[in-house]
Amino acid sequence: MSPMYTGDGIPLAEKAGAFVDYSSMCFRLLGPSAMTSSSVFGGMSLSPFAITVNLDGKRFCAEPVLHVGLYDGGHVQVLQREAKTFDIFDQNGLEATLAFNKAVKEGKQEGVKFAAITGPPITFPETMEAIQQDLKQSMTGRASNLFVADTLEELAAKIGVNKAAFLETVKNYNQACETGLDYEVGKEAKFLKPLSKGPFYAMQEGLSTDGAFGGIRVNPEMQAYKSDRRTLVEGLYSCGDFATGKHISLGGRRRQVLNDLSWAFSSGFLAGTNVAAYLKSLT
Repeated sequence: MSPMYTGDGIPLAEKAGAFVDYSSMCFRLLGPSAMTSSSVFGGMSLSPFAITVNLDGKRFCAEPVLHVGLYDGGHVQVLQREAKTFDIFDQNGLEATLAFNKAVKEGKQEGVKFAAITGPPITFPETMEAIQQDLKQSMTGRASNLFVADTLEELAAKIGVNKAAFLETVKNYNQACETGLDYEVGKEAKFLKPLSKGPFYAMQEGLSTDGAFGGIRVNPEMQAYKSDRRTLVEGLYSCGDFATGKHISLGGRRRQVLNDLSWAFSSGFLAGTNVAAYLKSLT
């Protein structure tokens, strides 16, 4: 999240006597978020040929989790213990992803709702070289989120998931690859590739947010209401993320109905125009 998002506008408006409708505020989660600059590991987080597990060592959504969307994916992520998840893949998954990527670029895959590996590596040797470089750089960092192991048992220990449950998850997944029926999360059969060819890789996924939205109750001219919710605060206008209006409540759940950029432009234009008119009236 941007360090510029300090939220100072909310207490400022309250001091001016504005009504801040906290029930209208929406804290929007984003996830799962690949916390790496690696094109390979980051790409595999979007690959349907990896599996994603939580700290309990269990799958919880058909992979890639981001097929549900960046915003809904964040709400899926936060439901997992400590909001931690890991993408797991092996040589089979890498090879399948590269082949899938090639087919997409050649127009042989239709209706694709997710990306695969992006970036420079285009062949398997190049991909493996990039992985080794990424792992080397990650090991020098204070908080590595990239892992590699020769066995699944070793990988489970490194990433800190429940080992017994994780091994059972992989066993069930590999059986699903044989039968083409993924009973756990319902992944399509064409994306089922056994997790059986080491070395095995993992990347911890993160949870992020692009901020909180809403709060200051405004009228159509973007002028702030007073705490009585009927009269207006003279000379106080609010727009963008601080203002109510871009979300609706559906059964108590806030859903965004206006795009961030269009809301920023339109609400900012209205607020600026009306502020200018107000200042002109004072002269």
